[in-house]
Amino acid sequence: MTLRRFLRSLFPNPGPSPSRPRTRPERRPRARRRPLPTILILGACAAAGVSSAGVAGALAAAAPATAPAPREFAGPYACEPDLIDVIFVRDARVRLRGGSPVDLGEVAGLAGVDRVLARVAWSEWARSLQTPEETIDELTARGEARTGRRIPDPNNLYRLRVGSGADVWGLARELEALPGIRWARPVPLPMALPTPDFEPQQGYLRPASATPAGVDAYFAWTQPGGDGTGVAVCDLEYSWNWMHDDLFPVYELHIYTQDPLGDDRHGTAVLGVLGSHANGWGTTGIAHGAQLYTCGTYFKPLGQPNYSWNVAGSIADAASSSAIHPGDILLVEHQWDLGGGAYVPIEWWGDGYPNQTYNAVYETIEWAQAIKDLIVVEPAGNGAVNLDNLNWYGDSGAIIVGAGGAYAGGTYPEGNLQRLSFSSYGARVDLQGWGEDVVTTGYGTLYNSEGVNRHYTATFDGTSSASPVVAGAVACCSGFWKQSVSSRFPMHPAYVRALLKATGTPQVTPPAGN
Repeated sequence: MTLRRFLRSLFPNPGPSPSRPRTRPERRPRARRRPLPTILILGACAAAGVSSAGVAGALAAAAPATAPAPREFAGPYACEPDLIDVIFVRDARVRLRGGSPVDLGEVAGLAGVDRVLARVAWSEWARSLQTPEETIDELTARGEARTGRRIPDPNNLYRLRVGSGADVWGLARELEALPGIRWARPVPLPMALPTPDFEPQQGYLRPASATPAGVDAYFAWTQPGGDGTGVAVCDLEYSWNWMHDDLFPVYELHIYTQDPLGDDRHGTAVLGVLGSHANGWGTTGIAHGAQLYTCGTYFKPLGQPNYSWNVAGSIADAASSSAIHPGDILLVEHQWDLGGGAYVPIEWWGDGYPNQTYNAVYETIEWAQAIKDLIVVEPAGNGAVNLDNLNWYGDSGAIIVGAGGAYAGGTYPEGNLQRLSFSSYGARVDLQGWGEDVVTTGYGTLYNSEGVNRHYTATFDGTSSASPVVAGAVACCSGFWKQSVSSRFPMHPAYVRALLKATGTPQVTPPAGN
């Protein structure tokens, strides 16, 4: 995709393209940090000709699946020894009362839960979210009124802690077999994450006619809201340096600052692609007018003594924040390992290969779109997996992003507009972004002469770099829509996805796969 084609698809003539595509705004005033997230977008091969009928199809595809996938446990993954994630059935209204789950709707039939847990030394329940249950109830009711259908209820997500030595896999199997529980799995261990002026090296900002092809951010910046002004982008992961001079201030939606990797580079690089300042030095983010937020995915739910990986809880907490509004973007910078480095989109998580089972991440992605029309972006994963060989539960509505080559002779052997060989691929991949040689903040391999707060790299890569390129372009599109079309009615996530695919620069076919 190019932003020029996208914006002109909304209006026949959104404005002239000047010879110098942008002027540099003054740098934002420094403020104290307050606690609190490409495009070579390549249109997927089959999506290059999406029409108005295609948009309708995309809207229909975004509806949740009605029939649950077969329940099966294919085998263990590395997990916490004492934690199990549990989703109670959608018709239930399970709330924590006196330390125990109680079904206020009297649907779930929780007696069986007590029988299963009677065989362990002790157990303890906690909500998966930090957001108050009253807020979640209000947002869920609003989402159902907006969509006219039942939507997931994140208040039915819980974490069960059991005594040491318990068989968490066996307990999860028994719990999921109960009629009141839709899904139960052990909690995974955290997954690995996928000041000269360096802007001239940021090829992904250039027009699609350039070599390598960019997203035409320069043109978008000349349009009202085209730099992401009025839009919030929240990066959900970890490993940030919030004090980087080209990013500060970045706000935390929740104080989830614990980092299981003890690093500050991956998230910093993602934020730089999204929105580093347009200040005449360092790098310039695609959506530098947007407000950047972070929401960590490694934290302690209330009532739990230890930190653990909790992507679903972070999605629900970010979506429910008063700082996040319709038309804003959630970038979920995680992937899931099917085993042996076979990385796929994070919404797949579970052990049900080759069948995707309904799970907490899928549910909260669906919920975030239903309550606020939030646009969710996630990487396809760096596993070279043919996603067409998997049986998908349904279409969560998220934009799934693969990694594309930036130019012939680059870091990887594939050429400009080709899928990079490590990127997972298939019909479910919607778009591609730059997957190699991305210049951004962090790491210090390009520039490190002024300390960690002015570190830069020229080699950020993978679906980790491709996804913020796409998310940044989405923020530019959403900002333009809010200022030029409607500030009251944001772009529907399915419409955004279909239009991006329709206006994308077609990828080069070899190697096969989107």
